[in-house]
Amino acid sequence: MVGCPSTTKSTTETHTTNSSPAQTNTETPSTDFSTTGTTTETSTNNSLTTDSTTKAPATYSSTTEFTTETLTTNASTAETSSKTSASTQTTAETPATIGLSTVETTTKTSMASLPTTEPIAVTLTSAFQVQMSFAILENFTTELNDSTSQKYKTYKHDIETSLSESYSQKVIGFIGVNVERFREGSVITDFLMDTDYLNSSQILAANIQVAQDLNSKGYNVVPDSFQAVLDGTEPFTRNPSTVYVGNNMTLTCNPPSTVSSFSGQWAFNNIQLPNIGRYSTSNRPTTLTVTSVTTADSGMYTCLMKDTVLRYTRQEVITIQPVPSINLDRSRINVYCDTMLNEALKCCVTYSSDIKFTVQWQNAAGSVLSTTRDNTEPNTKCITFMLNVAPTSCSNAQTYTCLVNYGGQNTKADATVSFFTNAVSCKDPPYGQGEEGSEAAIGCQMNYEGNIIAVCKKGIWINKTNNCVLNVIKELQVQSQMLTEELLPVFANQLANVTIINENAIQESPATIFAVVEILNNIANVSSNISMLVMKDILATVNVLVAPGTNNSWKTLNNDTEKANTSASLLGSMETITGSLSQDSFTINTAFISLRKTVFTQTYNEDLNSSHILISDPGFPSATITTVVFTTMDIVLPARNSSES
Repeated sequence: MVGCPSTTKSTTETHTTNSSPAQTNTETPSTDFSTTGTTTETSTNNSLTTDSTTKAPATYSSTTEFTTETLTTNASTAETSSKTSASTQTTAETPATIGLSTVETTTKTSMASLPTTEPIAVTLTSAFQVQMSFAILENFTTELNDSTSQKYKTYKHDIETSLSESYSQKVIGFIGVNVERFREGSVITDFLMDTDYLNSSQILAANIQVAQDLNSKGYNVVPDSFQAVLDGTEPFTRNPSTVYVGNNMTLTCNPPSTVSSFSGQWAFNNIQLPNIGRYSTSNRPTTLTVTSVTTADSGMYTCLMKDTVLRYTRQEVITIQPVPSINLDRSRINVYCDTMLNEALKCCVTYSSDIKFTVQWQNAAGSVLSTTRDNTEPNTKCITFMLNVAPTSCSNAQTYTCLVNYGGQNTKADATVSFFTNAVSCKDPPYGQGEEGSEAAIGCQMNYEGNIIAVCKKGIWINKTNNCVLNVIKELQVQSQMLTEELLPVFANQLANVTIINENAIQESPATIFAVVEILNNIANVSSNISMLVMKDILATVNVLVAPGTNNSWKTLNNDTEKANTSASLLGSMETITGSLSQDSFTINTAFISLRKTVFTQTYNEDLNSSHILISDPGFPSATITTVVFTTMDIVLPARNSSES
């Protein structure tokens, strides 16, 4: 760091932005929402060895002083000590110090040919550490990766000197600067600037002066390549503070006051969020509101605020808490109404360990019923209501509700009790009693929504329909009904993540596969100019549906008269989606799917799987052909009989 030549070991987050260099040979990173944590160690070798450690903050007034203390020695003279002091007077009102922090830095500088001097203690304190960079238009050489090379030393010295002189003159509150490394593209200089205050116009003026100064010394600096990134330390403000499935969530970005007027953008898992549909954004303050959140909305949220010089970023992982999940022992109950008996209605609630809730049984009038408590599993609370049945009390079907209240919100599940007087034909658990032809329903396993319906036939309960859908897929199924083209990139990424994480559970559940196919059809309905990245997410989802592990589930679906067209619906959605791809050539391969989109102007001549495809010159400026190969489609499609062609 100029003012205290140093070796600085620090952990930093590096962000990339897109700029427009004067020459096409200059590489500047593209603007995205990715953050890479890196540990950077830089050595500076000048005329002395210095160890300095910052341990306590200093006090700054409206007059800012920056003192450079240098000791030099050489073979012909004794040790000489000199001190150079530069001060900047200002009458501007000093902004309030925001987020003042102490930066502890250990610095070492040495040159083997010179003797070592005693350490000099230098105290540095900054409210802000700004990660900055600029480009020099020249070919990168490996010498700039070697901190012991003469070229590295010369570049570091010249650049730090120029930066220090320009920033101390132009930037109020400037403390110091340190060149951390050089990298390709052409030569990108990464440096860290410490300052007490942030002002984009002052930084811009200093950047212009740095470019002019270094260019006068023979460095071909690209003037408009300067970038400045400030990593946010202040957490988002969340409303509500704990977010449950179904809530509307609002996040507020809290940058320093000096950048609060910048325009803001938001991203989810590094995908920019549109200001439409479920997502709404605003500035001053920079906020994001997401309506009707689901567990699929859990992930990394990024607030990006920028002007022509400075970019402020803050990233946080937000976890959407699942609501307590209700599981009824039986949701459709048949009661024989001929003798006195007690019928048990059991309601179990599965919950996360940190949620508080109440659970109760109510009758149709809303009266709370007396229950007993039975806890047998961790994170599960069960209550049982004993329904007293007598011949005189048998009437029309009655409805009882298991009601759960959490955080001021309610969720519920209903159980219907029907009475019969004919002979009991079926009486086996878990469905209980029933007359011939009657239906009963039991609840799904944990983390599933729906029920399993059985019918009483010749004294045996026969499973009729399994409607149990994985909760998180059910949530996305509801969301997909309101899907728009603008929301598709984020939604497709959420769907892919959920299906990959829950691969086994989805493959073993016919009802969940059916729900995912319905989601894909909703995606097809809004498909237009689908990018390669979005198509990758869609194929990642479909890959789960056509894996060998789905074999039994597809047999069930294909034998279900109400869902026998599921496989055809899946293929139909894929045909629509692949017909809406962007006008680019690309190839995507998964374990069981291969997609190739080709734009050609003359003859198409390709080998595809075991076939050869030849298409003569189409006679148009350009034409496209898209091929999709499923290697496991025999699992998905229903078996053909001898009468089918």
